[in-house]
Amino acid sequence: MPAVLSAVTGYYADRTANKITVSRIIRCCQMMLYLIIAFYAQSLSIATMIISAMTNQQ
Repeated sequence: MPAVLSAVTGYYADRTANKITVSRIIRCCQMMLYLIIAFYAQSLSIATMIISAMTNQQ
């Protein structure tokens, strides 16, 4: 997934006049997206562990 996204956004950045600026903005957006996904996955994992621990106690 990251490789495909990088290829598409890199192609878009090459087509613009301000290649470096657009490339940096795209990289920042990608990083924020990956961080959001990582935090969501981590919180989902923690919630799953808590729920399974609560159901095992009963």
